[in-house]
Amino acid sequence: MNNLNVLLVTYSFPPIGGVGVLRAASLARYFPSEGIRLDVLTAHNASAVGFDPSLLSEIPSEVTVHRTITFTFHSA
Repeated sequence: MNNLNVLLVTYSFPPIGGVGVLRAASLARYFPSEGIRLDVLTAHNASAVGFDPSLLSEIPSEVTVHRTITFTFHSA
């Protein structure tokens, strides 16, 4: 039995869509099938190009997603 735990930190994660989300979504999809416990830390209020709820349906239920707020700073 694999006792590996992974924390994936990513700004964008489904249901946010776009090409930048696909790598994180793929990792989240395959880690549990290898016996790896996965927690994802992502932004709750991430700016998004679009939304694709179908991506979220592909994430296994064993993956725990933690969404946190972010602070946006604008430079002058």
